[in-house]
Amino acid sequence: MTLFVLLSILICIFNIIMWIFFFKRFKKLFSTDDVIDKARSELNSLLIQLDKSADRDISLLEDRIAKTKAIIEDADKRITLLKQELDKTEKSIVFKSLLEKEKNTTSEVSKKNVKRTRTPIDQYKNEQGKRTSSKEAKQDIPEIVRGEQQILPKKDYKRLVQELATQGMTIEEIAAKVGRSTQEIKFTLEF
Repeated sequence: MTLFVLLSILICIFNIIMWIFFFKRFKKLFSTDDVIDKARSELNSLLIQLDKSADRDISLLEDRIAKTKAIIEDADKRITLLKQELDKTEKSIVFKSLLEKEKNTTSEVSKKNVKRTRTPIDQYKNEQGKRTSSKEAKQDIPEIVRGEQQILPKKDYKRLVQELATQGMTIEEIAAKVGRSTQEIKFTLEF
């Protein structure tokens, strides 16, 4: 009987130890603190990722802003140069009109008082005209030679692609013939 009592006591002690062990184990598995810690760590990692992507997006935006500012400055410079050129042309037009008016008034006076003389260029042309005969003049005229195949005007790209497609050529064959990519040919055929 003592053995039986001793064995029952040992079983009870073993049972109590197992209860304590399983209680701690289940407490860890099903504890709310552990779930909260996991959720907190996941949220922290998400926040870190959002922070990194926001920083990257902001740096990209700042780069684009800097590029657009540079383009705007360049456009402003070109606009000011264009305005200056327009002002110059307007001034030159006004100046030319004034010169024309002045020339018209002076030419009327000069026609009455001055005899016309021939310029050296006019004299040279007249002398050359007297020296050359009609046969020599014909030799100076270049001969026009036409080739066997006439040069045809280039067809419109879209029409050419559509014609080749109606002839039964595949998109790859059309792309090779036209010298464009298959995506461009598909896009052209769709629209």
